[in-house]
Amino acid sequence: MAAADYDSTPYPQYAHYHTHPKTLAAIGSLLGLNNIPNIETCRVLELGCATGANIIAMAQDLPNAEFIGIDYSEKQIEQGNKIIQALDLKNIALQTCSIHDIHTDFGKFDFIVAQGIYSWVPDDIKDKTLEICGNNLTDNGIAYVSHNTYPMWHLSEIVRNMMKFHSQHWTDADKKTNEAKKFLGLMAGSLPQQNSFYGDIMRFEYSKIQGEDDSYISHDILEDVNDPVYLHEFVSHAKKHNLQFLGDTVSLKGRLDRVPTQMAQEIKSNAIDIVEHEQYLDFFSGRRFRRTLLCNSKNTLNKVVQFQNNDSLFISSLAQPVASQPNKSVDIINQYQLKDGTVATFNNPIAIMAMSFLTNINSNSTTYSNLVKATDDLLHSTKIPQFKNESLNKEIIAQFLNEWLLDLYANDFISITAKPQACVNEINTHPKSSPLARHQASYTNVVISFDHHNIVLNEFRSKLLTLLDGTHNIPDLITRMIEYEEGLGKNSSNKEKMTSRVNAALEFFAQNNLLSC
Repeated sequence: MAAADYDSTPYPQYAHYHTHPKTLAAIGSLLGLNNIPNIETCRVLELGCATGANIIAMAQDLPNAEFIGIDYSEKQIEQGNKIIQALDLKNIALQTCSIHDIHTDFGKFDFIVAQGIYSWVPDDIKDKTLEICGNNLTDNGIAYVSHNTYPMWHLSEIVRNMMKFHSQHWTDADKKTNEAKKFLGLMAGSLPQQNSFYGDIMRFEYSKIQGEDDSYISHDILEDVNDPVYLHEFVSHAKKHNLQFLGDTVSLKGRLDRVPTQMAQEIKSNAIDIVEHEQYLDFFSGRRFRRTLLCNSKNTLNKVVQFQNNDSLFISSLAQPVASQPNKSVDIINQYQLKDGTVATFNNPIAIMAMSFLTNINSNSTTYSNLVKATDDLLHSTKIPQFKNESLNKEIIAQFLNEWLLDLYANDFISITAKPQACVNEINTHPKSSPLARHQASYTNVVISFDHHNIVLNEFRSKLLTLLDGTHNIPDLITRMIEYEEGLGKNSSNKEKMTSRVNAALEFFAQNNLLSC
């Protein structure tokens, strides 16, 4: 797709959590890569950075590291450079150029990010992307390359081809996208509800695009090039550039605990290496997208994935306790909810106490050994009779937590980083957010948090966030928000109500990692 097409329907200015060096380094360590570069002083290259929101947030978080982002859209690079100038960042450069323009004279990078490139570009750029990862990656560096995958995309291609065909005669990007979505919705609603495999495909695919940005429809489904690959095909291509499969930012070397016993045994007996193992799991799960990690083929990887004996990692909860708990009679909290509404119920006493600790620590992150100790202390100090089990010694707790944390990470209930979070979950007398989040809140309703997630704000929260530079106490913030709303013609003279609204918004910021120490 030409730069002009991306400019007409630009990518949203979002962060991609899994691409942050503190996450890549942590996952690389878990996956057995030794001597991972120091993230505080690392060099990072992002290919196809658009406006650079993703890499700008990284640069703010790691002021002593160096970041370079490239994109062939001059307009989007210009927008990104205006943000960099506004934030006065000195450790990042955005450049207008093609992936073909990158050679060894760009230097070596500890982390290379190619989010949304590989499957959506012609074959020569696919190859060039992996060539850059092979030639410009440091010996112990990590390359992140996302791509669409089979087998699931075989079904999605039916819908993609249909939507492309229907929208072919519209030239306006917005019109093309809207007509394609409307037609898929019509198909999903018109086909029989019962005993219709084809109708089920249409309804499943239609449900997946609900709530997606138009840029996703335009640049993924309606893109001229969209080439899913099987994992083993992608890894074979990477090997040609002296790269090896390190793992995936989510699957952590394909755990089999959720696969039925007979199927798990079949995979174990037939998979000759980790790539085949993961490929079988893609067949089983119907995977459609991967965030693949690559490293230099010369590296020898530790095959054991574990938290034990690895206190260079910091663990944070991404879930919050559900407000209404079903077990109030025994005074425990065992249900936790993600921002997307997903709820998990924990019945194991070790898991319950571990989640209690993770969601109540002020620093928002902890090491594995600290979590084991805290969980042990909570279990042996609890007043709940059924939890006071003397057989739950530290060794048993440690073994359980190692497997449990791997499962939580695979389901996005925790984050794992190589650096403690810079945010707190309590509200200080003079609340402060990041310069980037405050800047973003002045012109958009999506801001990037300290833990590199995208947080959606309403108008009230956006305005309040712009004021959080650490110079205003809470009474002053209340006064300023009353003045702001009165300036809009709203009757906000009730100070008690405004106090409640400001406090609720500050609590939201704290829960979503938007407040600094």
